[in-house]
Amino acid sequence: MGSANRPGYRAAFTLIELLVVIAIVAVLIALLLPAVQAAREAARRLGCQDNLKQIGLAMHSYHATHNVFPIGYVAQANADLNATTPGWGWASAILPQIEQGPLYNAANLNLPIEDASNFTVRTTALTVYACPTDRFAGQFSVTDINGNPIADAWSNSYAGNFGRDVNIAKNPTGGNGLFMRNLAFGVNDITDGTGETILVGERATLLTKTPWAGAINGGTCRITPGSPSRSTAVKTAPIEPLARADTGGGTSDNLFFDPDDFFGAHPAGLYFLMADGSVRFVKSSISPSVYGNLASRNWGEVVSADQY
Repeated sequence: MGSANRPGYRAAFTLIELLVVIAIVAVLIALLLPAVQAAREAARRLGCQDNLKQIGLAMHSYHATHNVFPIGYVAQANADLNATTPGWGWASAILPQIEQGPLYNAANLNLPIEDASNFTVRTTALTVYACPTDRFAGQFSVTDINGNPIADAWSNSYAGNFGRDVNIAKNPTGGNGLFMRNLAFGVNDITDGTGETILVGERATLLTKTPWAGAINGGTCRITPGSPSRSTAVKTAPIEPLARADTGGGTSDNLFFDPDDFFGAHPAGLYFLMADGSVRFVKSSISPSVYGNLASRNWGEVVSADQY
């Protein structure tokens, strides 16, 4: 007698049983996938927070030496407002403080960022300037107003706080934040409180790609293909190292963010480095007035932590 004829013996699963098992496995995967994705995003958020904490430590180390934070970017004093030569920005200024002294020494700061001699510097990948959630971070080509390439550069997921609402390109020294063209501010200039004033915030490459090195003369910032923003705005070089708080649009749920706005790749809000070195997550549901208050350094507003 063959084994197939023994009592209680089953040769294989039936088709129905196999389909049931497959369905159960599919349900389990569907249930586990969001948890896995949430865990990964939580890890990426910690990475972003750590980046901003490192930037904060570097900023305060720079401040301890110079009694001010770095300027937004260096431009020739008598140049047109849209001209940014040589263009080196705050993220370049703190290279020695983020343990990138050799890279800082390799930069020819007397020449424009886009000069051929600065190619290696401006295309160097620095993880501290890349939010782990910001999936478009990397090397890209900075283009002029007509879309012609000027220079390749490595991107930055963070921008210095220019202030609230002011047009950066038209008035690059007229912000109410802490980073501007050829101007430096220190703790003594922050009358609204260092713990309630933004120093640096997220502006993900998911919105627009900007060089960490600073402002490339003649360059533009455009909405990244695949971005959730439907804006068609093209902004000029002064906004490359700087961003503003758009009190008309919120922090992450506006469908028409422009390239000069703060913008995060995380769901429901974004991270900011405050002037006291703390890192805060600001929800997209923050009221426009409170958001603007956090971006200004000296307007006399009182903002409590439970407001955002």
